[in-house]
Order: sequence, then structure tokens, then C-alpha cells
Amino acid sequence: TGVHFSVGSPHLTTSLACCRKPPRRQMRLNSGVGHNTAMSDFIESKLGLLLIDKLLLGLLLLIFGLWANRALERFKSQQSFHSEINKQRVAKIGLVWEAISGLETRVLHIPWRIGVILWQEIKKTNMPGLPPLEPSNSDELVALINLAKQHPEHPISAHLADRIEAEVRPLILEINDKSTDTSLTISGNRFWLGDELHTKYRQHYHAVMRVLGQWDLLDEKNELKHALAKLDASREDISSALSKVLT
Repeated sequence: TGVHFSVGSPHLTTSLACCRKPPRRQMRLNSGVGHNTAMSDFIESKLGLLLIDKLLLGLLLLIFGLWANRALERFKSQQSFHSEINKQRVAKIGLVWEAISGLETRVLHIPWRIGVILWQEIKKTNMPGLPPLEPSNSDELVALINLAKQHPEHPISAHLADRIEAEVRPLILEINDKSTDTSLTISGNRFWLGDELHTKYRQHYHAVMRVLGQWDLLDEKNELKHALAKLDASREDISSALSKVLT
């Protein structure tokens, strides 16, 4: 017993159609459409827009923070580098000036030493107008030289030249050796000095050596006073150049 259907029975066809499940692909498509629709609605809502704005703002702030941090580190590195360069430059400027100043001190000792010898020898002749004290500056030294020239009737000891040679020549030789080292120090630190200050230092060096060339105070062509004046002017130029560099 039982129910039998024929192959062409319309009942069988209707029953199978009602019981058949939809294809999986179609189900996934329908599910995706619903999900996309929900996401689209969320984005279009005020809350969704607000959250997206916050996320974008946070991302921008993060990028800006990273950039600013790198820029700050780069700035600190540059400042540290320039600070170290300035320290080195100031040290080199002081080193070169110390060398020139030491040479100048030695050179200026020469005419004063000769002036003392000259004053002592003139005193032996009882020459009128002789200052009571040895010369202490360039004006007094030049005045002493002129005094000796104006009184040929009081000849100075013939041993004056020998005494000057014996006491001053070793000092001059020592200064010549020192001057070579000083010149090399100036040239070797040209980078740190800069063109302007290097030129001023070099001019002052030549002014110092020019004074050294005037050690023969009894020479009729003596130009010691002018050489000392140029030395003073050169020193003032260096002071002005230094004020520009160090400020």
C-alpha cells in the first residue's frame, strides 16, 4: 500500500519546489547587502560622522606629532653643533691672540731695555736735561733719544753699541724664532678666525715685527714712535673686530 505518483504528476513538481533551499551564493549576497546597508546607514548618521572625524583628527595629530618630534630633535642637534663650533672658535681665537700678545710683549721689551741702557750711559756724561727716571713709555723713550742727539758735546760711551749688542741681540734672536711659530699659528687657525679677524691678526703681527725693526734707537732714521702708534691702532682694530665676532 502507499501513495504512488506518476513521473509527470504536477503534485510532485509543486512539492519539490516548495522544499528546495535557496543557493548558498544567493544567501551570501543577500547577507552582504544587509551588512553594507547597515554600514552605510551608520556612516551617514551623525554619530558615525563624528567618530570618523575624531579618527581622522587623531591620525593627523599623530602624524604632526611625529613630524614635530623629528624637527625638534633636528633643531636640538643643530643647536648643539653650532654651540660646539662657537666654543671651539672662541678657544682658537684666544689661542692665536695669546701667541701674538706673547710675541708683542717680548718685542716691546726690546726698546725699553735699550732705553734703560741709553739712559744709564747718558747719565754718566752729566748731560743737562736728563730725566731723573728711566723711560717708562714711548714718548719718554723718544725724548731721551732726541736729547742724546741734541748734545753731541757730551759724547756717549763708545761701549754703548757693544753693550746694546751684547744685551739685546740674544733677545732679538729669540724673538725671531718665536715669530715664526706665531705666524704659523695665525695661518693654521684661519678657518676658526674667519677672513676679517685673520686679516686683523696678520696686520697686528706685522705691526709688532715693525717695532722690532726699530731697535737701533740711535739711528737717524729711527721711526720707533710711528711704529708704536701703528701698533696701538692695530690693537684697536682687533678689539673692534672681536666685538663683532663675539656678539
